Amino acid sequence: MNIQMNNIHSTNSLSVIKVLSRIKKYDIVVIGSDTYEKGECAGSLLVDKYYQAPPITHESEYINFLNDVNDKEKIDLLIPASDAEAVLLSKYSTQVKTRFFLADYETVSLFKDKLKATQALMKNNIKVPRICDNLFNEKKVIFRKRNSVNSMGIYIVDLEKAEYIENHFNPDYFVQPYIEGDTIIVDVLSDKDGVPKIIIPRKTIEIKDGTAFRSQIIYNEAIIEITKKICTLYKLPGFCNLDFKVNNGEYYFIELNVRFAGSGIFSIIASFNYMETYLEHFVLNKPLQDMDYYMKYVCWDSIVTRYLEELIYPNISE
Repeated sequence: MNIQMNNIHSTNSLSVIKVLSRIKKYDIVVIGSDTYEKGECAGSLLVDKYYQAPPITHESEYINFLNDVNDKEKIDLLIPASDAEAVLLSKYSTQVKTRFFLADYETVSLFKDKLKATQALMKNNIKVPRICDNLFNEKKVIFRKRNSVNSMGIYIVDLEKAEYIENHFNPDYFVQPYIEGDTIIVDVLSDKDGVPKIIIPRKTIEIKDGTAFRSQIIYNEAIIEITKKICTLYKLPGFCNLDFKVNNGEYYFIELNVRFAGSGIFSIIASFNYMETYLEHFVLNKPLQDMDYYMKYVCWDSIVTRYLEELIYPNISE
């Protein structure tokens, strides 16, 4: 089974590579790519075959690259690795030879733009932090870049204490009241029709470099139901992840990413390797069980912590 992962310097791609390597039931060959030369990023040393890719911003060149790799390696499935790649794949789905599964371009583009996603979910009666038209009478606010990843493009300011405010007053940003409270990330696996089969909420305990470093797996019926509602509104096959803030029993939607989360491996470690389930469904066309079947394997209330590992290239012996 030949599986392609791109952007393999990223934490979400590295997590996917890790869980793919733990599958013993099938002979899996991971073909990876990134803009770096081999050895310049750890992911290039963890895949079975590595290709140096052009920048994804060079769209035509990148599509040709994907098609060339597909022709050479006979790729069974490409797992979308980044928000930018998800947008490109959904936009040019008819031009990409490689098999992949994503929401349609309209949906992918919607959730790439955090302002438009917030407005759309507000219209569908999903609770979100309101959008501030001005800063009068506000106490603490967050400036959010409309298109950003890994908590980048965020500027939080306490208006009652700050002596000055950085200038983020431009169309690339929007402003919301800052919601105090826990951050809950929800990992979701849905079937080809976008029906969720696994929904695992986890409370973020510690963040490093914009992604969760330590999390607790929690069973929260309210968040699970909100997630189901969002997945019903938008067909989201495969992996996605949602962020919520919890304050005084209120659940606020923050964002949704149509890909495997940077810390999505936490939910797999705390349950079972449902990457294998994903491949069986999307590559081998095996039907999935209902959600109750999978949710009973989750180790609720467990805490998952990340650690670092170093690699060298070339090896001293080479």
